[in-house]
Amino acid sequence: MANYRNLYKRSDTARYFAEKNRTKDYRSEFFKDCSRLIHSPSFRRLQDKTQLFPVNESDYFRSRLTHSIEVAQIAKSIALKINTDHHYFIKNNIDLDVIEFAGLAHDLGHPPFGHVGERILDRLMIEKGDGGGFEGNAQTLRILTRLEKKYKHDKSNSFGIIEENGNDGRYGLNLTARILASILKYNKPIPSDKKEREKYYPKVVQGYYKEDENIVKFIKESVTGISNFNGKFKTIECQIMDFADDIANACFDLEDALKANFVSIHDFLVSEEEDIVTNIESKSGLDNKKIIENLMFIVEHVFNPYEFITETTPNNYDLDLVVYNTKTYRISKEIQNNGYYRSLYISALIERFVDEVFIQTFNNELPALSVVAIKEESESLLKVLKYFIYYFITKTSRIQIPEFRGKEILTRIYDNLNVTDIHFDGDSILPVDLQNVYNKLSDKKTRVICDFIAGMTDSYVKEFYGRLVSENPQSIFKTI
Repeated sequence: MANYRNLYKRSDTARYFAEKNRTKDYRSEFFKDCSRLIHSPSFRRLQDKTQLFPVNESDYFRSRLTHSIEVAQIAKSIALKINTDHHYFIKNNIDLDVIEFAGLAHDLGHPPFGHVGERILDRLMIEKGDGGGFEGNAQTLRILTRLEKKYKHDKSNSFGIIEENGNDGRYGLNLTARILASILKYNKPIPSDKKEREKYYPKVVQGYYKEDENIVKFIKESVTGISNFNGKFKTIECQIMDFADDIANACFDLEDALKANFVSIHDFLVSEEEDIVTNIESKSGLDNKKIIENLMFIVEHVFNPYEFITETTPNNYDLDLVVYNTKTYRISKEIQNNGYYRSLYISALIERFVDEVFIQTFNNELPALSVVAIKEESESLLKVLKYFIYYFITKTSRIQIPEFRGKEILTRIYDNLNVTDIHFDGDSILPVDLQNVYNKLSDKKTRVICDFIAGMTDSYVKEFYGRLVSENPQSIFKTI
């Protein structure tokens, strides 16, 4: 039998800032990290950040918080499946605390107004601030390793923030290396030079901020045991979280869209928007006939046992028969309007996707970097559902209007906080602790302003904007 390496080792639990161990502690280091996350303000704020629909529109729709909980649950299901059916992981189980943390934390860095907020802050930082721009995954790492208030450097000032030499002395939640690796999705620094960033416009560059390179180096060396490791780096827990995120986005965004009566499955099957169908076909790798085949397979899988379908869809899935058959339309409407059927349909989709995730390549030397994959047709179907939501929901005028307002709000706040003239300093309206950071840091001051805005909830950013422009301004006795 092969001499396999351990999946976890002592260095996985190393922390960037060494802590004193409690004399009696029944918790694992990974369990402690999950606890620190759950009790953190940045995690709580996810309850008021948009997932698909604005959170104030209905108490039914998912927020970033409920989405993150669902991602964690799906990720744990995938890990349990792998722990059950792969020869190595049967004896060397993937740690469910690491998996849960990855799911719960993966969206911490998302700013208000979702992905449109990310694009706006990225442009503002490139054009008016730090050339490194803004990116949600990079911000997640920054929140966990700097912005959260748990541990500080011994040489930092009385506020516990900045070292005497002007460098950033914050350690965030001071988490273990393996836990931090679980949210490190992109193994490259984001270019900090403004001219270099302009080459990618309007795309947001995914990665980590240049100023966090030392932290990333610490993570890689702790997990691999190799000094200056420079190979491909994405841990098995991070890969599982990534698939769980794709599954949750595809399935639960669809469920919310069906509940909101924005779309039905039939809308896609009979869409007259040929350019949209063509786009979805080209980006997913499935033709329209194959897409319908997949969607209807799930329908039959769910409803046949409940005798909802009284006749079988043709085996060859002839396009004319499927699209114009009244049965298809009736089923589609039932899924949209009946909570029981809708739940069954979404559950069947999730079950299919989870079942088809597998270990594609086992890494004998570094099991932590083994490659996870999903079967090709399921991967294509995930893309179909993703682009279905994008073209039929996200790009509609009803969603674009609040996103456009988000652009106005974020830009106005950023510009006001960056004002420096003889009459007014914008940083003077930052919270007191952030004023201290802003004034004592030797550089990267605009990053502090970006951190403040990105950490706002959807409700608070609109309230703060109102204070600036006198739209329903709050009392001076309400703390900023």
